[in-house]
Amino acid sequence: MIQQLREERGESRMQLADALQVTLDEVTDWELGRDAPGLTLARALAEHFDIPEFDLELQPTRDEAHAG
Repeated sequence: MIQQLREERGESRMQLADALQVTLDEVTDWELGRDAPGLTLARALAEHFDIPEFDLELQPTRDEAHAG
C-alpha cells in the first residue's frame, strides 16, 4: 500500500524517507512487508499521503511460521 501511494505521487523511496525523516531501509522494509511503521510514523504517513490513518494497511506480511 505504501509503495502504491508513493508511486501515485511520483516519489522515490528516498524522497519518502527524507520527508518522514527515516532511513531508506525503513521505507523499503515497509513496502516489502518485512516491517511496519509504529503509530507515530503511521500518522505521519497518513498525513503525508493525505489519507485517514485507518486506510493504511501497515501489517508486516512476513510468514511467522518461517521467521527465524
